Amino acid sequence: MSRRDNKSYRAAALVRRKGAVYVAVLMTTMIVSVTALAGLTLLDMRLQASRSGTQALSARAYADSATAIAIARINQDANWRTTYQHGVATSALTIDGGTVWWKLENNAANLTNQVYDAVNLTGYSKVGEAVSARQVTLVGNYSPMNVLSNALSVYGNLSLGKDVSITTDGAIVCNGSFSGDATAVTGSSVNVYGSGTGLGSLLGNTVTSLTNPVSQTVGSNPLGAVVGTLTAELATNLRNSTGEAVVLPDTNWKDFYLAAGTEITLGALPNSGGYRTIEKTVLSANSNPFGSATNISGIYFIQCGGSKVQVRNCRIHGTLLLVDPHKNSQISGAVNWSPTVKSLPALLVEGAIELAFDSLPVVESTVNANLNPSTTPYRGESNNDKLDSYPSQIEGFSYISGSAEFPNGTELSVIKGALAIGGSLAQNSPLAIHRDDELLLNPPPGFRTYQNMQVQHGTSQSVNTQ
Repeated sequence: MSRRDNKSYRAAALVRRKGAVYVAVLMTTMIVSVTALAGLTLLDMRLQASRSGTQALSARAYADSATAIAIARINQDANWRTTYQHGVATSALTIDGGTVWWKLENNAANLTNQVYDAVNLTGYSKVGEAVSARQVTLVGNYSPMNVLSNALSVYGNLSLGKDVSITTDGAIVCNGSFSGDATAVTGSSVNVYGSGTGLGSLLGNTVTSLTNPVSQTVGSNPLGAVVGTLTAELATNLRNSTGEAVVLPDTNWKDFYLAAGTEITLGALPNSGGYRTIEKTVLSANSNPFGSATNISGIYFIQCGGSKVQVRNCRIHGTLLLVDPHKNSQISGAVNWSPTVKSLPALLVEGAIELAFDSLPVVESTVNANLNPSTTPYRGESNNDKLDSYPSQIEGFSYISGSAEFPNGTELSVIKGALAIGGSLAQNSPLAIHRDDELLLNPPPGFRTYQNMQVQHGTSQSVNTQ
């Protein structure tokens, strides 16, 4: 090879080496650039994910705020059930960079269907691109009327026949005047409000005898008119010691029971001695011998139309409302009566009635009927024989809107709960009332004062935003 050729070869090799270095540097630069770009992209994705996560958390908090705002507005609006419509969302509110709104729904698809209905409240929110929905169930917060605090509440006058006793471990309250010559009236407190004379209260662990006629002052309050002899043996553990007068429910007290109840037509009851009669049978949530329809809560009502109705010698495990019965209608003989739902009343009467039931047991062999079938066990026990017996008593709260009488001839009537009379009471036979404090824990519709709506425990949850 000539010297010139060798030189040319070295020059070409040098050029090739420089090109390779350039390519290597270029490739390195590209790798670094791609790596940097990938890092920036990953960082941006992480920032977006972080931002989305933050927005999602914020949206959930805003959705909870939406329910809180809704509850506050509901409890400030006495007419909220008409202000809002079932399933219709409210207008959005802007709050610190987010928006919130809500809607109300209930099972009846009508917020005004029942004033006692629970409602589902769903709060919505949007923060950035994040949307969230939180739902709670709202239930009414109620305080019991004082007829549930007392054992016996009489809005009108209370008259007792000679040698008749009323015995109770709760308060006896009479808005009107007391009259009679009773053997004994025993209660944790006895409050008598004479006609227009104000408060009369006999309190303390004493025996007080008031003779005919008496006008006495207890503290600064004049005692109501008391005619005859009143003996009150009073316990030290006083209830209703403030001496509150009886407060009657509103005139719409029965609306819930008419709406939630199942009607038993008057004509479905057999006629016995001029009375439409319920006897020798079981009436309960799963047993209605007077029609094909039953009621899951055991609520039944009868439109009496002024006719005489009689309930006797039977077992009722439910709530029965008698509307406009004849004043000589009766609860008589032996009855075992308790509500299906403990917080509901047992007996409800719009009108007057005679309470002539006694404490002699309900005996299946006597009434010739099985009273604890599989559809209606008694304290968990059922069978198909006619060998059992049951205590004759009414358990729970009972209300008569008119006047009532315990007539002569009944040995003893027993109530485990409370009794309230909207008119006057003529007590001509012995009565024992064992008051039940549980009546105050969950007061029944019609006999409670609405306070506000509150979240039912354990109902808060996230739901679909659609």
